[in-house]
Amino acid sequence: MKKKIAVGVALIAFLLAGSGLWYTRPQTFWDATGMDWDKITGTSGYAIEGSVTDGTASQQIWMLDNLTPGQEDYKALLALLEDTTYRASLQNLLPPSSSHSADHVTAMAAFALGDELVTVHADYPGKVWISPAHSRTLAFSISARELNETLADFIQQHGAAGDP
Repeated sequence: MKKKIAVGVALIAFLLAGSGLWYTRPQTFWDATGMDWDKITGTSGYAIEGSVTDGTASQQIWMLDNLTPGQEDYKALLALLEDTTYRASLQNLLPPSSSHSADHVTAMAAFALGDELVTVHADYPGKVWISPAHSRTLAFSISARELNETLADFIQQHGAAGDP
């Protein structure tokens, strides 16, 4: 009887491990996003680079807007994204802690600690990513579920638009 239980447990473990390996297999950009090249009508993007100079935090923002199929920058952006493989995280199989924001509001704050930089990145309700100095980025669930929108509103009211 104990042997049958051990065989059953081993079989279940083998199936779970195999499923996990299949789920996290390398995928193309198109497989990972589920997009169809022919259905894309346009794209945009932004980059934020944080830095510290003489103990003061600063950010440089770059915007890339209104790219449409056929433009050279559009093709180059897709080529850049296609030139890597994507692996799904097993964390994606867990129930989401919140639903994604319909308007995709993203906000980030950066803090200088001498010559070290700490960032707080909020891009959907209930979740932030914090990059502490000299450490990996950590995901956190937060009680202020709309922090991404609140922080973005604050930055828009008190800041200035970046150069497109």
